[in-house]
Amino acid sequence: SPLVRAVQTAELVAAALPYDRVIEARGDLYPSSDVEELCAALRRQSTRASVIAVGHQPFMSMIASHLLGIYVGGFPTAAAYHIALDRGTGDGAGELRWRWVGAFID
Repeated sequence: SPLVRAVQTAELVAAALPYDRVIEARGDLYPSSDVEELCAALRRQSTRASVIAVGHQPFMSMIASHLLGIYVGGFPTAAAYHIALDRGTGDGAGELRWRWVGAFID
């Protein structure tokens, strides 16, 4: 299932960082979910210094487009974006710090 694959990917990312916090699987967020649902979930995590969202297309590029306020296109397989949310989770409130696609970081 997509949720199982997303959790497996999150575990690999956590091991590589290393990230020693609990991985929370959100079964209520699907590619057909509304972007605002994830934004609300991010706002509830405001006490944490950072949140890593792992998921599938087209949901992840929709979220990035919303947070950055620009269309980012489809993410290639195994892409990662670091989006700072110092100004909240509204449309265009995020700031792209870096993106990773395959073997390079912009």
